[in-house]
Amino acid sequence: MTEKIPESDMAERALLGAMLLDPDRTFHSCSSAGVTGDYFSLPKNAEVYAAIDKLRKAGKIVDLLVLCESMKTDGSIDRVGGDEYIESLIDACPSSSMAESYIDILAKKHQSRCLMNASVIARERLLNGAEPAEIMAMLTSAVASLHGKSKVTETVSVIADGAEKEWQDARGRGFVGIPSVWPEVNSIIGGYRTGEVSIYGGYRGEGKSMVMSNEALHKARMGIPTLVLSLEMTRRGVVKRILGDIGNFSTFKMDIGKGTDHDFAALTEAKKVLNKLPLYIDDSVRTESEIGSAIAHYATSKEVKFVILDHMQLIRPSHRTGSDVADAKHISNEMSRLAKRYDVAFIILSQYSRGAEMNDAVPKLSSLKGSGAIEEDARCVVLIYRDPNCKDAQPPRAIWEIAKNNNGGTGEVKMVRVGNRQRWRQASTYIAGKNGDPPVYQEGGGGRAEAATGGERSPTGLHVQTARPPAPSGYRAERTIRGM
Repeated sequence: MTEKIPESDMAERALLGAMLLDPDRTFHSCSSAGVTGDYFSLPKNAEVYAAIDKLRKAGKIVDLLVLCESMKTDGSIDRVGGDEYIESLIDACPSSSMAESYIDILAKKHQSRCLMNASVIARERLLNGAEPAEIMAMLTSAVASLHGKSKVTETVSVIADGAEKEWQDARGRGFVGIPSVWPEVNSIIGGYRTGEVSIYGGYRGEGKSMVMSNEALHKARMGIPTLVLSLEMTRRGVVKRILGDIGNFSTFKMDIGKGTDHDFAALTEAKKVLNKLPLYIDDSVRTESEIGSAIAHYATSKEVKFVILDHMQLIRPSHRTGSDVADAKHISNEMSRLAKRYDVAFIILSQYSRGAEMNDAVPKLSSLKGSGAIEEDARCVVLIYRDPNCKDAQPPRAIWEIAKNNNGGTGEVKMVRVGNRQRWRQASTYIAGKNGDPPVYQEGGGGRAEAATGGERSPTGLHVQTARPPAPSGYRAERTIRGM
């Protein structure tokens, strides 16, 4: 009896068609499921997939015309049946929204083929006198390889050795993970961990986006490949802010034609610095599927390890459930999953709810929009708000409340917002007011990559904090770490 190979030409062509109709969403689903060329049993379908995957990894647009031209260039178009076959893939896909169903069909066929091949090899080796223990080990390995996307590859002892090294390094640096640009924030949270989500919450217009540009520049200047996903500002707007931060000039003054020769000289030098940084900015993403595709692309092609997104409430669900609460929970869960899957430190900016904004109250974790899901998925939450004791002061004084920190304690940091320099700075001096007088803030360190103190200069020119510096004179212990 002739054996029938487990395959589904219909599902293969439908999935390829979905890639052409809705590439971002379909690639995200494929990446999540671990789809490879082996999922396609028919050679021509596998070749089309390889051509599409090549375009995607090169960061090029994937559509019918671009694919056909690319395959003509490398000579593969005739092997799959010409333009007509590529065009037929569109008709073979009833709906791109069903891509996950097509993937599920192909995954089962792929698993069946792998198990059949393993059994054939096992039978031949047993007939040739192989030891049963050897064959059992081979079959166990074959079954385990079908669950490769679980990433359970490191032994507990290997992980333990890695943890010991992290802690040994922390004795000299004062933190584990990727440091924050602000030393006092870093001394509480202990650095951003890869595979985890951190949330910065704030009212509208209160400087959340400056957190994005300050932290992104800091990481890039450390040599850490960094991705900014800006759903609110354009790429041009983000780049302007970062140039102003590097060059220490006012972008608003430049915008209204008041830039001086000194400002333009600083701009020239800032551009030279920015051009050398491993910093990537994407303002095209809108849905969680597009965000997943962007992170997958930059994590694999640019080795990005730090991602910052502005902001949570602008993310649109790929599939609406009809419930805002359910949509928010799905998006939050998906962002957490992406951080783990691609092993990136993921900062997400978030707005407070309108209720909290209308009351102008000191925010709590419940003030975050979609707070239940966000609080559950985030490992660290920082709440930003103006100091209620000096709300009208200029430059604005703020309190950053580390309200949740699964890796350590919580606490407060006093900050000064330097708006005309696109920067948050720590208050080097904070003296609580007496007899109804407002507290005294003085602008201090942090907020600029070259401003960190108490450490040594790295090869990139960045001062890296190697030990927590002593508290500046006059700085009250208002940022007392709680829960330690």
